[in-house]
Amino acid sequence: MRNLNMIIDSPIIISGYLAPYLVPEDLNMLLHLINENNPFTLTADQLLVGTHGQYTPAIGAALHYINRFVHEGTAL
Repeated sequence: MRNLNMIIDSPIIISGYLAPYLVPEDLNMLLHLINENNPFTLTADQLLVGTHGQYTPAIGAALHYINRFVHEGTAL
């Protein structure tokens, strides 16, 4: 995640089967570990937990196409 934070300046979404079981203490520890040796720190509001379980990555990938379809009326 450190490398991703340096390349992509956007929130990190943690998803998958274990995401519903992450508690705030887990996120705080993860945030601390990410920022420990990183010159560009990540804030707590940039570390998110996905709410759609295993489907979060697919939904995120589809948002580009949904947005284009809604605003431009064109599919793929």
